[in-house]
Amino acid sequence: MKELLKVKKLSTFNQTNINLKNMDFILNKGEIHALVGERGTGKNVFVDVLSGFYKDDMTGDVYFKEELVNNKLTTRKPSSIMFLLSESLLADSLTVAENIYTMRDQKNIFKYIRKSKIVNSTKEAFKEMNVFVDPKRLVRNLDNEEKKLVELAKIYMYNPKVLVMYEPTIQMSPPTRSYFYEFLKKMKERGTSIIYATSLWEEAIRTADRISVLYNGSVVGTMDADEAKKEPEELLNMVSGWHKNPNSDQERKIDMGEGSYIKTSEEIINEELLDAIFKAAEYLTSNYEIKDVLKMLEKTSCKIMRSDGCNVYLINETPKKIMDIVKYNNRKDIEAELTDEAVLKIMDEDKLYYKNYNDKNFSFMFNRLKNAKTIICYPVLIRSQYTALIQVYYKEYYQQSPEQLKYLSAISKQVAIAIDNTRLMGRSALLKESHHRIKNNLQTIVSIINLQKSNFKRNPEKGINVLIDDIVSRVKSIAAVHDLLSKNEGGGSIINLKTLIEAIINFYTLEKESKIKAYLDDIFIPYNLATSIALVINELINNCVKHAFDDNYNNAIIKIVCCIVNDNVSINIEDNGKGLPRNFSYKKANNLGLFLVHTLIENEFHGTFEIFGVDGTTANILIPKENLSISKG
Repeated sequence: MKELLKVKKLSTFNQTNINLKNMDFILNKGEIHALVGERGTGKNVFVDVLSGFYKDDMTGDVYFKEELVNNKLTTRKPSSIMFLLSESLLADSLTVAENIYTMRDQKNIFKYIRKSKIVNSTKEAFKEMNVFVDPKRLVRNLDNEEKKLVELAKIYMYNPKVLVMYEPTIQMSPPTRSYFYEFLKKMKERGTSIIYATSLWEEAIRTADRISVLYNGSVVGTMDADEAKKEPEELLNMVSGWHKNPNSDQERKIDMGEGSYIKTSEEIINEELLDAIFKAAEYLTSNYEIKDVLKMLEKTSCKIMRSDGCNVYLINETPKKIMDIVKYNNRKDIEAELTDEAVLKIMDEDKLYYKNYNDKNFSFMFNRLKNAKTIICYPVLIRSQYTALIQVYYKEYYQQSPEQLKYLSAISKQVAIAIDNTRLMGRSALLKESHHRIKNNLQTIVSIINLQKSNFKRNPEKGINVLIDDIVSRVKSIAAVHDLLSKNEGGGSIINLKTLIEAIINFYTLEKESKIKAYLDDIFIPYNLATSIALVINELINNCVKHAFDDNYNNAIIKIVCCIVNDNVSINIEDNGKGLPRNFSYKKANNLGLFLVHTLIENEFHGTFEIFGVDGTTANILIPKENLSISKG
C-alpha cells in the first residue's frame, strides 16, 4: 500500500500532559488505521499535533503525500484533511448550512451566506445521507447528537483524502452510533483514509484495518485487525502495558509430556484474566444477565487482587445515584458496603482510591462494615461518564502492587463493556420485552375489567361512570410506565421510582387550596416490576382523591413518602381527610382497589401492606429492597 501520511520520530515537550516519545505512525492510502490507548497514553496529544492545536515544543516530522508539512498540515484544503473530535468543531453562531459552506470559499464567505441556494443545496445533500436536521437552524440550538450528524454530513460532502478522528463515539446514542459505522464504511469505499484514535479496543477491532497501540507516549506495536480478532490477547497485553517478569519469585511447574515448563505467577494471572475476559465476551454474545457477568469478574478481581471480597456499584448518570450493588464475597465474616455519599465522592476524585482502618473517618464511609481493614476502589469509565465503581476489600492491612493495578484497570474495562453492552442491547431487547409486557398488561387490564364488572353487579349503586373512571385510571398508570421508557435516552430497561410516582401524581388535579406533597428518593427498579408498582401507587392516590374528602378539597393534603428504610423500600401515602371506620379491615371490605394492592404487594413483591386511620388515612407498604433490585430484572 502507498503511504499517504507519515509521522516520523515525533516527540513533544509539555509539563502538564503525557509526552510523545519518538513516535512513528503510517497511514496508508485507503485504510482505517486505529490508534488505541488507554486514557492518558498520549492519543489526544497526537491528534492535537495533527490538528494544529498543539503549541508547545516538539521535534519530528509529518509527511503528507511524501511532502514535509509539519505545522502546515491544517492549512491544506478540506479536500485534503478533516477532523472529527469528541467535541464539536461547528460554529455555534452560524446556521447549519453556513457551517457546511464556510469551508468552500473562505474569501467569499459572506457572498455564500447571502445566497439562499446553500440552504437548498444542504437539504439535498442531507436527504441523500438521511440526515434530518433543518439547515436554517442555528448550531447553538442543536443537541449533541444533531451536531455530530451535521459534522458527519459535512465530512461526507467534502470527501477529504484523510480523516482524523478522536473518540468520535463518546456520548453517541445507539442509533447515531449505527449511523456512524455506516458512515465509516462509505468513506472508506470513497477512498478516504482514516486515523481513528480511541480508548475502545473493541471498536478498533470492529472498524479498522490496522491497529497501533500507544502506551505511555510510544507506539508499542502494530497489528492487522484480523490478526487481533484471532488473537486478542496480544492486543490486550499491549493496551494494558503488560510485560512478563522472568525474575518473579513465584512459579508454577506445568507438565508438558516429554518435558516441563515453568510459569511465573504473572503469567498465571495473565491467563486467569484473559480467561475471564473471554468468558465475559462469551456472556455478551449470549442471553445473559448483567449480574452474572459482574459476579464472574468480581471473582476474578478477588483472585488477582488477593482480596476477601468485591463490590460493584452501578451508578445512574442523571441524577447521579446508586442504582444497585452486585457483591461477591470469599468469606462470610467480612463485609464492607460503602455509603452512597462515599461512592459518589470517590467517583468524583477520578482516580484509584486506597484507604485503611488507620485513616481518619474510615468507619464513617460504610453502610455496613465488618472485619474489613483495607479497601481499594477503581472507577469505571464509559464514554467519558463514570457509571460504576469497583471496590475490593481485605480483612487485614494490604498494599497493592503496580501490576495488580494494571489488572484491575483491565477488569474495569470488561465491567464497562458489560454495562455498555446492556445499554446498547437495551432498545432492541426492550422492544421485544415490551411486546411481551404489553400483551401481559392488556391481559391484566382485561382481568381488572372482569373483576370490576363482577364488583359492579354486586354494587350497582356506584354507577357505570365510576366503573369507567376506575378502568381509565388503571390503564393510565400502566401507560405511564411505557411513556417513561420511551423517553429513556440510555436505552435501558430501568425506571426511577421517583419519576414514575411523579408521573402518576400528574394525573390528579385537585382544588387550588389542596396539595399533593411528595418526598421521594431516587430508587431504581426494573421495567418488568414497574407496572405492578404503578398500579399500587395509582390505587392508593386514587382512593385518597375519591373517598377521603367528600368533594370538599379545602386545605386537603395528600402526602407521599418513598425512601429506603433498613433494606426495605418504604412507600407511605397519607391524607388529612375523614379517615376510616373503626375496626376497618381492607381484607373484609368490598374494595377492589385495596384488594389489588394487597395481592400485588404480598404475592408479587413478598412485602407487607397495611392501612389505618381515624383522622385521615395512612397506607404503609414495605418491600424488601432486594425484591426490587435491578439485578432481578
